[in-house]
Amino acid sequence: MPFAYRPLGKHQIRLLKPRGLSFDALGYDLIHVDITTKIEYSALSYTWGAPGDSHVIQLDGEWFPVRENLYDALQAIDFRRRNKATASMVKSYIWIDAICINQGKDEEALAERSLQITMMTRIYEQASTILVWLGNPQNEMHNRSAFRKMKEFNQRRLVIMAKNRPYRPWWWPHKAKLPDNDNNTFLASMAATDRTVFDVEGSDTHNAWLGICAIFRSQWWTRTWIFQEATVPEKLVQQHIAGTQWRNFESKVKFLCGKETASWTELQGTVMVAKHIQDTHQRGTEFIQGAHTAANSLLAFRVSRVQNRLLSFLEILELFRPTECFDPRDKIYAPLCLAAENVRLVIKPDYSSTNTVHYVYLDVVRFGISQAGKSLVFLGHACWTPHLSRPFPADWRLTEIPSWVPNWHEPIDFYPIPKVLYIENKISARAFAPYDRRNTQAMSNKQQQVRTFNATGDSACSAQIYESQLHIKGIFCGTIKDVMPAIRLYALGTFAEKSRRWESGSKGRYPTGEAFSQALNRTQVMDLKENWRGRPCERGGDIDTKLLSKLSTDLDAASIGAQSRMKSAFLRATRGRNVCLLEDAYLGMVPVLAEIGDRIFAFLGGQVLYTLRPDSSRPGHYLYIGETYIHGLMDGEVMRRVEVGQARVEELVLV
Repeated sequence: MPFAYRPLGKHQIRLLKPRGLSFDALGYDLIHVDITTKIEYSALSYTWGAPGDSHVIQLDGEWFPVRENLYDALQAIDFRRRNKATASMVKSYIWIDAICINQGKDEEALAERSLQITMMTRIYEQASTILVWLGNPQNEMHNRSAFRKMKEFNQRRLVIMAKNRPYRPWWWPHKAKLPDNDNNTFLASMAATDRTVFDVEGSDTHNAWLGICAIFRSQWWTRTWIFQEATVPEKLVQQHIAGTQWRNFESKVKFLCGKETASWTELQGTVMVAKHIQDTHQRGTEFIQGAHTAANSLLAFRVSRVQNRLLSFLEILELFRPTECFDPRDKIYAPLCLAAENVRLVIKPDYSSTNTVHYVYLDVVRFGISQAGKSLVFLGHACWTPHLSRPFPADWRLTEIPSWVPNWHEPIDFYPIPKVLYIENKISARAFAPYDRRNTQAMSNKQQQVRTFNATGDSACSAQIYESQLHIKGIFCGTIKDVMPAIRLYALGTFAEKSRRWESGSKGRYPTGEAFSQALNRTQVMDLKENWRGRPCERGGDIDTKLLSKLSTDLDAASIGAQSRMKSAFLRATRGRNVCLLEDAYLGMVPVLAEIGDRIFAFLGGQVLYTLRPDSSRPGHYLYIGETYIHGLMDGEVMRRVEVGQARVEELVLV
């Protein structure tokens, strides 16, 4: 007989209170408390793991089945609770979703789950500590070396930051230092110490990196719910003035792996080093490639929350897209807790059997085009995927999702074309830059946000949803004549041969009047430059193949930063895209599934252009392929064609 839950009140949650049992048994009392109660508790963030209740705990004196990974986490928490050195980390009460929320399949349990999900953000924000369980390590020695190495990276980074910002009285202003100076100096310092020992198997550094990669490859990093659980914004003290230190910074998120513990700041420096090693392609470090990707994404989102930089609902959904969950509707309902209030008023969690995945995903599009201006930004997150790499669970009855509706369950291998430029305010040459040694977060500067592109000028969007079709007004811009893979940093053969043929056909000149080679270089970064945060900040970007091909060992700190920003802009533009040539000699970046004969359109109200594939059986109907950049047609040129009669607005139907 399953455990019988007592019903929760509207503003209540359940908490676990550990019992004083023997070391062989885990026992808890389940209590109900009001969410507004000022009670200290720890919240657990973990991955459920494979189905199968292979262990049991005592809950209110009854046996309660739990999965293996949760049982391991409870044992690790109990170990720290009994250890004097770590006892303060674990509070008297614990919140765990699998136990504190009724996971039954009946209507009462589904209703409770829908309500509790709306409270998840508050539950984690009010927790005194958040314990992240990464699992038991496969190799204890590698794990211990990994945590020692992460602490070493953190201390080295702190020393560099303190050196760049020596303490001075508040009345003695000095030149400000931006975080990219710190990061570049920190990464440059790695070359002389750690780089030469990666080839030596069995060395402490080699073992440490094996352990670090194992940590970053934990299933926890792929879980859908971790973004709201482990990125809780915390109050940061950023000043140290006149010898008075304000509040000590201590993150309440603790990462647990076996018997080792780390903080966010320690993982942050390690992620930076791992990314730097991957970008420089150092010999003997192939096992590091890609290990940090998920951690880097989560870290970037945490920084945005700490700095109170609000992301749009679609940007948040995109962060959740590569993650794993059993219920595909969680890809919408988990991010809801982090969305603005106007989103949560329209889209509400509903786990009833009648609310299908198709309806939930379509609700996101309806919300977008129902807002003022009928935004088409959602199209940047949609693409034609004829073969799903992540099929829906067999028991989910799902009608086919239209090509223009983002399938949030399916991971994508491209970045949406940026819609906003983040322009940094200029910093005074003698601005006061306070520094608190205990705080590794830099003071953020206010930014201006302007539109990146403006393909259709000030035109108003005209889009309507009819069942599974999107009726929209657009302007034909051209037909794809040829495509080729984007230039690879270290393999230029195929690209160089085809680009020479294209340049020869255009006689070296581009329709805008610039040299063809210059237009090609600008096209490959979509005419964008990036700042030290990895955000697009300026138009007029291009690529320098000589700088891209150099090793970081041959560059100074400033050149390392410039190379890194250029690589980031290049990879953002070319990931999941090919270079195309239109019949009228324009160059562009199109989705990898675009083919010769596909057509490029501008939609009224859209910032960018779009690739469509005609439906041969139904005139005026198109399959949506994806967003497109065409160099020289992104700043209102299409509308000027309409004004002079070279193009016309027509009604399109996307299926």
